[in-house]
Amino acid sequence: MIGFGQLGDYYTAKDHPKAKGVDFTIKVPDGYEASEGKRTNTIQVFNKKNSIPITIHIYSYLDVLPEMSLHGKNRNTLKSAVKEIIEAIKLDAKIEYYESGGYPGYIAEGKESGLTSYQLNTFLENQLFVVGFTGLSISETDRELLKEMANTLYFKKKNN
Repeated sequence: MIGFGQLGDYYTAKDHPKAKGVDFTIKVPDGYEASEGKRTNTIQVFNKKNSIPITIHIYSYLDVLPEMSLHGKNRNTLKSAVKEIIEAIKLDAKIEYYESGGYPGYIAEGKESGLTSYQLNTFLENQLFVVGFTGLSISETDRELLKEMANTLYFKKKNN
């Protein structure tokens, strides 16, 4: 792609108070400006005039998928568990397996309350990392941008 929909600079979250101990970098599309998320689990919102905002969220497994906490210590087991989730819901949802930043996950599209959401969900050791668009409709350009962003995602390991 030339001109329209190109990725710009990296956004880096290091010791962000809402990131639950996860440091990461991700490229965001040109022209999007970062602002702090207003909700508890929303780290960052990227806005651009006449475009759907991009949001980054982090959730603890204990809050959203407690059964996944059993698999977090072993990446192969976690990968298998994610693939099982996809198999269980793929008939009812637009969903595909996707790895990002070296972790298993999926990209899914769904509708709720009149809005469409297109999200990358990445399963880390103890958290669910989500990057997505939510709006009245999602364009093919938005879908491609999310995949391009996913390919630039990097998680920094912490020494505990």
